[in-house]
Parts: sequence; C-alpha cells; structure tokens
Amino acid sequence: MSTRSLQCDWSHALAPLAKAKSVLTISRGPSLAIASEAALKLKETCGIHAEAFSSAEVIHGPLALAKGDLAALVFQPDPHGRASAEYAVQRMRASGSSVYTVGQDGHSPYHLPVPSTGNDFLDPIAAICAFYVFAEQLAGTLGLDPDSPPNLNKITVTV
Repeated sequence: MSTRSLQCDWSHALAPLAKAKSVLTISRGPSLAIASEAALKLKETCGIHAEAFSSAEVIHGPLALAKGDLAALVFQPDPHGRASAEYAVQRMRASGSSVYTVGQDGHSPYHLPVPSTGNDFLDPIAAICAFYVFAEQLAGTLGLDPDSPPNLNKITVTV
C-alpha cells in the first residue's frame, strides 16, 4: 500500500494549488482526520492558509468563501459520507473554486488517484501517504524547504 501511495502522480494539481490563497481540505467519517492532517501540513510546509471541514458542514458557512482563489482537496470518504462530499464538490466548483478529489474513484483532470487497500478504514492511510509526497513537491514549487518550515520548532517547551 505505502509504496503504491508514494508513487501517485498528483503533479497536475501543483500549479493551481500553488496559486491558491486558501485551501479547504474536506472529508467525512474516518477520512476527516486526514483532512485535518493535510490542512496542517499545507500550513507548515507550504505556508498556505488551509482549514479542514466535514463535507456535511462545509456547505453551510465555508461555502460562502468559494471563489476563484480558493482551492479544495476533497478526500473521498467511506460510502456512508460520499453523497455529502459529492454535493460539496458540485457546489464549490459551481462557485469557481478549483476542487480536487482524492481517492480511488474518478478519472477527471481534477482527480488525484490513490490505491485502494480494500478496506474503507485503511484507505485514508493510503491517501495521506500520497498527500505527503504532494505536499513536499508543492513546497518545492513554492521555493520552500518542507524540512525546515519558517517559524516552527520541532520541540515545544512548556512554560
């Protein structure tokens, strides 16, 4: 699983995400945790404002922000959450945002493929592994060193 995830080609999303002012990372259910992790990594390694939302809640407040300079990464949730994720994708694209779906299903230019593990609870792990490679490439595209993010320390001190 991890080797195949590390070989995923998401290069077609590099330029659009490098231009985005903000990125929403969206999912639902077990995949929501990786949406949160992806938002954190976009902030830390790429200096891009990013926030994670459940696909059930993104259509209420955050959708008001959807326009041309906003991008979204939608991590396809398990089958129970797919309908709300697909609805969020449609609404955001209609508002002019660049929306990329991450998962096994899809063949559009806005799809970022990941291998299937055969298990809905393990598929998010394959997706976040592929995302880590993408985040490293995106940081490089932006002229940043993902291993030395500005203003961050690897060790925290409790005061």
